[in-house]
Amino acid sequence: MTEATDSEHFSMLLDKARQFAGEYIDHLEERPVFPAEKSLGAMGRLDEPLPETSSDPVSVLTQLHEIGSAAAVTQTAGRYFGFVNGGMLPVGLAAKWLGDVWDQNAAHWVMSPINSRLEEICERWIVSLLHLPQETAAGFVSGTTIANFSGLCAGRNELLRRRGWDVVAKGLYQAPQIRVIVGAHAHAAVYKCISMLGLGSVNVEKVASDDQGRMRLDQMPELGETALVIAQAGEVNSGAIDPIGAICERAHASGSWVHVDGAFGLWARVLPSMRDACAGIE
Repeated sequence: MTEATDSEHFSMLLDKARQFAGEYIDHLEERPVFPAEKSLGAMGRLDEPLPETSSDPVSVLTQLHEIGSAAAVTQTAGRYFGFVNGGMLPVGLAAKWLGDVWDQNAAHWVMSPINSRLEEICERWIVSLLHLPQETAAGFVSGTTIANFSGLCAGRNELLRRRGWDVVAKGLYQAPQIRVIVGAHAHAAVYKCISMLGLGSVNVEKVASDDQGRMRLDQMPELGETALVIAQAGEVNSGAIDPIGAICERAHASGSWVHVDGAFGLWARVLPSMRDACAGIE
């Protein structure tokens, strides 16, 4: 193939993907939210030995569309209420496609100036949208679990640093104990992060919640410089928000660290009528 035919072939494949995506979108309202048994059974056709040679690219896309589109959960048509899964805007999806074609490594500015600049702009916009202090820093990660992991890791390391323990150099062997304070309705992802960070389930102290899943202030234990407090903005079933401001005041007065799991409830700060619900998070 020449460079020209390579380019033409690439464009043809992208056009084919766009065609199949359009067909999927055009039939969203007709699809069941969860795939039918026939569609689920058809996935067995994908289970074949590793090919010895490459396959025809158009055939691969066609097979993915014919089998995969029918077996997809229809969560983009406004009828899906199974889990707290985000939707998409058409322009967001189109921009994602363009970004996929760019195929950038966004680790450093020198590796992708455009990605670095877009991150800076998005950080500024998010800070403005959520009415956070201008000096707020943002990090873009793959999802809420790694976001919680990163925030809790920062809290763990800082609490240990204050007590003279360099976790980067010494690890966690014989490290000072950290108490983890969580509400009774904390999300499962929080417990996953606690485990991954080596904090230990025996060090978790659960605080009773009200009937909406909010942490009860009157049930909070005595805190101190060993406590890592995990509050929640948006209980996964009710949407309830912990009394974050009061929790922060009590924790900061005693030298504790506060992490807020704001996976989706933090967006309440966008609405003037809901902004007070997250008061104190800044």
